[in-house]
Amino acid sequence: LGALSEHALVLVADCTHTILVASQPLADCAGYSTAELQGKACTAVFAADMETDAIARVRAELDAGRAWQGLLHGRRRDGAPLILQCSLLPIIEDDGHHARTVMLATDVTSRERLRQAYVALVNPGTDLGLFPDICRVVATALA
Repeated sequence: LGALSEHALVLVADCTHTILVASQPLADCAGYSTAELQGKACTAVFAADMETDAIARVRAELDAGRAWQGLLHGRRRDGAPLILQCSLLPIIEDDGHHARTVMLATDVTSRERLRQAYVALVNPGTDLGLFPDICRVVATALA
């Protein structure tokens, strides 16, 4: 992790998807300390707002030794949405089993808020799910 973890959102999890190491910037982004993240299930924080079948598909890719890229929808410690654009990279042992996963991520929560605001402007009345406050602001502005 070294220098990368000082500036990037990085996490290492074991084969049961339990957090072993999280970078300080990732902990700050999620509102936790690095010690609080250690030992937590990755899904409890970083995929808390994802459907069970979507999580299962990601895990299947990793267990098969394939990298996965996409959005993870979780929650910050204070309950606010946290959306991460991630690359999940499985570490495969010589015997072929999935031993660890490295996550490299970018916080795209603000970008997603803007995207949903645009959707609300173009399609008034759209349910924005994670960002209902945007619906209220757009509805007020259009009234």
